[in-house]
Amino acid sequence: MRLDQFSGIVAFVKVAEARSFTRAASELGVAPASLSEAVKGLEERLGVRLLNRTTRSVGLTEAGAHYLDHVRPAAEEIRAAGAALRETRDRPAGTLRLSLPWIAAPLLIEPLMGPFMDAYPEVRLSLIFDDNFVDIAAQGFDAGLRIGELLEKDMIGARLGGPLQTVVLGSPDYLARNGTSKRPADLAAHRCIAFAFTRTRAISPWEFVVDGRQVEF
Repeated sequence: MRLDQFSGIVAFVKVAEARSFTRAASELGVAPASLSEAVKGLEERLGVRLLNRTTRSVGLTEAGAHYLDHVRPAAEEIRAAGAALRETRDRPAGTLRLSLPWIAAPLLIEPLMGPFMDAYPEVRLSLIFDDNFVDIAAQGFDAGLRIGELLEKDMIGARLGGPLQTVVLGSPDYLARNGTSKRPADLAAHRCIAFAFTRTRAISPWEFVVDGRQVEF
């Protein structure tokens, strides 16, 4: 069976039940001519007449009655599925699966989780925290949070929150024993705790603004 044979089935079932192209078109919210073309196309693809048409009435042929018995349950499921989708457009429900770096938990997720769950009680949140930025589409996620410069070129992004500023810190004990750096270049003489990307094992550089220029160490 070719895939295009599915086209027109719902139209045929509606016309067969209403015994009228005009009434069926009114119920479906389409033009009678469009409905007639859909059913005609279905008949041509099947190679059999399904409906007997006169200027005053529409009736089923023997083949049409047999075909209706077989396809009506499927058409009902298609209509029910469409109605369910229309109902959920204005009432979000289901599972929302997000890929998130750990830093997003205290900055964005924790403050928003309570209000979000109150506003959308029928949404189940599935939050996967992993600093190894996975392929969102391939891994079955609906969306994800990424640091700006790590956004893939083909991803559609929307900014959440303001810019983040990184601060270099040292414990009082460490600074008492090793001295306090005066400029970024001094960090080469210190023992620094750096972040390594899980996938590439590359060390994430520290970014500074020196004399108006952005530099990395």
